[in-house]
Amino acid sequence: MQPSSSHVASITGLRAIAVLAVILYHVDATWMPGGFVGVDIFFVISGFVVAHSVMGRPYPTWRAFLADFYTRRFLRLYPALLAFVAVATAASLLFIPLVEPTRDFERFGAAAALGISNFMLKDAATGYFSVASEFNPFTHTWSLAVEEQYYLLFTLFAFPLLARREGRARPWLVALVAAAALGSLAWCAAATATAPSFAFYMLPMRFWELALGLLLRIAVDAPVLTGFAARRAWLGEGVSWPALAALLWACGITPEQGFPWPGALLPCLATAALIGALWLWRDCRVARLLASPVPLWIGLASYSLYLWHWGVVVFMRWTVGIDSLELQLLALAATFALGGASHRWIEGAFHHTRRRAAWQPSQVLLRFAGASALVVSLSLLAMGVKPQVSLAAASRLDVWNPYSGPAEERPCKARFVSRAEGNARIAHFAAPCLRPDARRLFVLGDSHAAAYRRMLWRVAETGAWDVRLYALDGCGFVNFRMREREAPCEAFTAAVIADIGRQAQEGDVIFLPSLQTARLLNTWGRPEPPAYGTAIAPAIMRANRERLAKLAGLGLPIVVEGAKPLMPIALFRCADWFNRAQRYCRDGASVSRAAMAERMRLPETALHRIAEGLPRVTIWDPAPLLCPGARCDGYDGTLPLFFDVDHLSAHANDLLLRPFLGTIDAAAPRGPEVLARSGA
Repeated sequence: MQPSSSHVASITGLRAIAVLAVILYHVDATWMPGGFVGVDIFFVISGFVVAHSVMGRPYPTWRAFLADFYTRRFLRLYPALLAFVAVATAASLLFIPLVEPTRDFERFGAAAALGISNFMLKDAATGYFSVASEFNPFTHTWSLAVEEQYYLLFTLFAFPLLARREGRARPWLVALVAAAALGSLAWCAAATATAPSFAFYMLPMRFWELALGLLLRIAVDAPVLTGFAARRAWLGEGVSWPALAALLWACGITPEQGFPWPGALLPCLATAALIGALWLWRDCRVARLLASPVPLWIGLASYSLYLWHWGVVVFMRWTVGIDSLELQLLALAATFALGGASHRWIEGAFHHTRRRAAWQPSQVLLRFAGASALVVSLSLLAMGVKPQVSLAAASRLDVWNPYSGPAEERPCKARFVSRAEGNARIAHFAAPCLRPDARRLFVLGDSHAAAYRRMLWRVAETGAWDVRLYALDGCGFVNFRMREREAPCEAFTAAVIADIGRQAQEGDVIFLPSLQTARLLNTWGRPEPPAYGTAIAPAIMRANRERLAKLAGLGLPIVVEGAKPLMPIALFRCADWFNRAQRYCRDGASVSRAAMAERMRLPETALHRIAEGLPRVTIWDPAPLLCPGARCDGYDGTLPLFFDVDHLSAHANDLLLRPFLGTIDAAAPRGPEVLARSGA
């Protein structure tokens, strides 16, 4: 065993396994099915290396320790991170369309620059493996945010524990960190099943991985362990090879389900065992292998490679695609070109200059605070200018975005007033030209109700309708696609019915839009399980009938939206010269009318059955307007009818306006009661 040194090349080479596992998994998951555990490998290595970086340094005071530690961490992480965020934000501005699923991407960039992107990702997704995360250029920054947040905790105990390694309190601090790690592990195990996004993205669930590396660094200095290793040099091969095999096995077979618990346990323990072997037996063959030139260079460049690989993969998904071997090899080449350039000219500029040694900690922190503020400001500014600057056709809000108000000047411009109640949105279109005899239109449904916002805006601006919108994603009032509605959906529906009951008067109308037709694919190209099978279950039919009958009991006319045709691709992903050629887009945005009619048959029949015999319930069928020919086309000439696979575009909202007005006027003709209410 060689004497201790400040740098063990083989541990740096171990980073190569971590970063290659992640890169291969993201380029094509079949190449390395468990490659996402590379992040967990990084966490254990980081815990070890960061602890090592402060051990033995001459810090006279805790303040000096803080200044030196944060200066080195800023110089290590922030130059490359801020460069990536700036470039990715610019690319997002140009190539990622501004639609509902992508509207916060630039805000994610700002959060990445501030070290808090994991909080946004936890709130925005059901988990790391939700498909939408594959299209967010800043998803991978969650792990950097976790590390940066760990550094805040680290400085609370590292000075007495690592920098000053004497004193009677040190064993108690070691025990405290170990107890916190075990608590983190237990919490992670419990939260993986109950709160998977929290378990995946947040520091409390990942603290045990970083703490494992820290505690290992303390342990390998123990005389009993170093003496044992010195007397049994042959054990280096016996420990390092099985640990390496276990690590590679974890990269190959760890499933996405049950992660991070128990999935992260094997790669973390294998990493810790391998680091220990590399530290204690530095001449073992695994150590020599990992310290050889190629693994060593990849390990040294691993941070930049990790940063840039995800940007390459995501922007290829938004442009040429990444679904052929040639494109995947191109992604690998671009990753190593950009990552290598970042490592040499960005990381290297701050690691290997004499000027850096002359900088005072206050100068470093102020400069990076200023640089971070600039990048954050540019990211937020990009959100505002994207409709004008973007090269993506779908960023043309007035044609594509059904949630935006009409762009042209109107004599009666309604104001959209919205409030959140949990995950639901309650909205009112306040039109200044509202007539005294105006009737109320209550709109209740799922995201498809919200996607009629553009049309409802124009309905309100006729002055004849006081429009109220109640929307909760996935909570269609009439919904044959769910066996049982979740408790929040039931509570939302009950509250809305009660609210309508308090406000409703004769002449008012209720509109119930929702997704009825089973999707061909979801927005991100994944098939969905069959919504109905060959028939809709009697229990589902009965539940929908009871719900509709209860609403009909209010005595108001009810207009139920019929089944709509759907698209085989998300139009916003395939609307431009730079993305139409990718495999996802090649079949085009159309489907035969006969095939779509067969797909719509079950829900259409079910709608008529549950409405049969209920007073004042009618079904409005927009399908003939959306699919007038032999094929259901996603475009009306050059203008989109859908913005994704199932939600209508702004143009479709405008197209359906007049037929919809005719339908609700026919549902509640202006009778004597309405005239009396208006005072006429």
